[in-house]
Amino acid sequence: MKKVAIVGLGWLGMPLAMSLSARGWQVTGSKTTQDGVEAARMSGIDSYLLRMEPELVCDSDDLDAL
Repeated sequence: MKKVAIVGLGWLGMPLAMSLSARGWQVTGSKTTQDGVEAARMSGIDSYLLRMEPELVCDSDDLDAL
């Protein structure tokens, strides 16, 4: 099975995720709100909360889930 991670399941990312998922891809994506994460999961897309803020620095452990 092919896998892809999409950073940003917004106006472009979510339709892309849905299209790839319908074609058999395993899709993981990110959203900036918990409500968005839940909505993506309800649509069948594995999703994680990811916020990029100037004072927040992610280390590689934060991105392992993606």
